[in-house]
Amino acid sequence: MRKTAVFGLSVLLIVTAFWACKPKAGGVAAKSQDLLSLLPQDVQGVLVIDVQNGMKIETVADFMNKAQEEEEFKEFIGKTGIDPRTDIRFLAVGLKMGGEKQEGVGVVNLDYDREALLAAMSKDGEVGKADYKGVTIYTPPSDSEGEEEAEAEEMRIAFLDEANIAAGSPALLEAVIDVFQGSQPGVTKNTELMPLVREAKKTSLVWGVFLVPAEALKETAGQVPMLGNMDAIQSVLMAIDYKNENVVMEFKGKGTDEAKLKQIGDALTGIKGLGGMIAQEKPEIGELLNKIEITSGKDFVMISAVLPEELIKKLAAMAEEAAPKAEPEIFEEPTEELPPDLQ
Repeated sequence: MRKTAVFGLSVLLIVTAFWACKPKAGGVAAKSQDLLSLLPQDVQGVLVIDVQNGMKIETVADFMNKAQEEEEFKEFIGKTGIDPRTDIRFLAVGLKMGGEKQEGVGVVNLDYDREALLAAMSKDGEVGKADYKGVTIYTPPSDSEGEEEAEAEEMRIAFLDEANIAAGSPALLEAVIDVFQGSQPGVTKNTELMPLVREAKKTSLVWGVFLVPAEALKETAGQVPMLGNMDAIQSVLMAIDYKNENVVMEFKGKGTDEAKLKQIGDALTGIKGLGGMIAQEKPEIGELLNKIEITSGKDFVMISAVLPEELIKKLAAMAEEAAPKAEPEIFEEPTEELPPDLQ
């Protein structure tokens, strides 16, 4: 009897340990990959961002420090109670790119107050509500018109739990809820995308993998004759990281036609060379071009760069200087006396 009881207890402990080690959907994420399991199975691309560590980059921190002086930024924090500099941990986005209509859904892992967010949304108008399998889906109010209003109507928001919010197109948002509740498989069961995910540099601050529909690059190929072989690219991997005060970037297009991939690499090298004319007037552009490397291999063509943070600051300053400045409106007093009925 004692042996049976000990054996039974041992089995129970093993089973308990097994389930405890399984990844859990939802809750506070420890790493960016934790959010990946919440994205729907049929997405064609994923983009994952380590927001918290990204805020530690000096250039990003400087930008956020400037932003916090803006009234809109202060108003956002005041309304929602969310400070992007400290409260957001990770963001994962799933994309469907086939056909005329592109759809997307994002899951953000953060510290937030649900009631404060709902109150902030309600200040802009009436918030729509609908129930989906016990989860309330909210439609934010729209104050825009025309095409922008139609896009806003496609946006839906759902609070998955105390640390995760999902937002996106209606169908994909419902799919996220299904995955979260365990009734449907997530992107980890996508047999086309997951080999790319395994290859991706997932410790980067920003990384993503994308399946490229055959028709997606035909328009680009038609508009830029030098890139006429772009349809040879079947998938793309990207990674952006920060190491030793350098921003490290890598964009890799993969395919099966080695000859066409090499031609794409040669064409990109040619376009890079044309940029030298701009570099004569803008030394920063020349410095940037010198940092870019283009390589190709049997199944890939890749653009990579290691950009010193000082160079990024120069480029940011150059862009800010080139941006058109808003001219203040000047009200001029009328030179002619107005009729009595208009005074």
